[in-house]
Amino acid sequence: MLKHLMKVLRLTCLFLLAFGIRCLVWLTDVRRYLGLIEYDGGAYISWGREMFSRVCRGDWSGFLVNPVHPPLGKLMIGAFTYLMDPMLDPYRSATLLMCVISSITSILVYKIGSIMVNERCGLIAWTVYSFDPFSIHWTIAWLDTPALLFITLTQYLLLNGRKRSCFPVLALAFYYLALLTKFQVILFLPAILIFLNAKRERAAFILAVLISLLLNPQFMLSGGFEKVVLENLSLTSRSFQALRSSYNLLLLIPIEFFYRVCVGYVEANVLPYLSPLILFYLLFWRKSGLGNELAAKWFLLTLVGVIIVPRLLVQGYYYVYTTVPISLLISSITIHNKPAVREHYLVKLFSIGSLLSVTSLFLNPECWKTLLLFIAEA
Repeated sequence: MLKHLMKVLRLTCLFLLAFGIRCLVWLTDVRRYLGLIEYDGGAYISWGREMFSRVCRGDWSGFLVNPVHPPLGKLMIGAFTYLMDPMLDPYRSATLLMCVISSITSILVYKIGSIMVNERCGLIAWTVYSFDPFSIHWTIAWLDTPALLFITLTQYLLLNGRKRSCFPVLALAFYYLALLTKFQVILFLPAILIFLNAKRERAAFILAVLISLLLNPQFMLSGGFEKVVLENLSLTSRSFQALRSSYNLLLLIPIEFFYRVCVGYVEANVLPYLSPLILFYLLFWRKSGLGNELAAKWFLLTLVGVIIVPRLLVQGYYYVYTTVPISLLISSITIHNKPAVREHYLVKLFSIGSLLSVTSLFLNPECWKTLLLFIAEA
């Protein structure tokens, strides 16, 4: 009984510490003092409130408010802002929701690290995730923060049940919630499949995911599927409008690859991403191995998911998906210091890029984006 009570107390303390630092940054004048940015907060809150209001009235076309993205993330924001209306204005209540969600994710990081290696590994991973300035900053990624929670919960359930023969139905349900939050999470499916042991399980999971994609309520409305597809195609094509010729594209591909692997998370008025620098120190200064092989593959496949996002300039908040696996990778390296079974050169290149990112922060955080746009428009 006492042991169980201490465990609950420990998890509560971990949650409150992660929650406290996020609230300090985003719900006080600290944000204004640091000049921190976030994207489209007012728009997502407005869309969420409109969607929730219309759906509650039985107007199912509300699901097509901002059809570029699935409805769940916006619905959560709308519902929570209405719930907190007497006490907080919509923006502050939506910010509070993001702080809660990110803090719950930190608990999952601790639990996963404890299962992967031991409790010390879980605590180190929790510390890296909870206090990395970049992770704190992109607490306010309106759709990506809840999507990351659902993805991490999926991976936790699969890891926790790896020795069980039953099909991971609950894990699939949470990945379905991630797909209902943001379409792009399908790019991180390989980072989930590595938690399944048998090829048959992986095939069944992929099939179930493809079926669940069709269960989006937006697709069940008249003309909904067409509207969602056209809006996303339009958004993607607009991001490539700066390209003048196919020659530019051939030149841009290697530079864009370098940008996404090494410095894509660097932006003005965004807190620095310190985890890649810690990873560089461990791999090249201490000459450590890549630690836990599962953590290394998880981070690698997540990074690949970010690299293949179909946008000319990937936004920095997409790298929030890497914050969970890199924290676990760093903690496993710190605990194990084992050589990896395979050399993941992309992971090492990402860590080397941290030196460029730190330099960019002091010189011009937007220099890499400026270079890409110059090449595209030349």
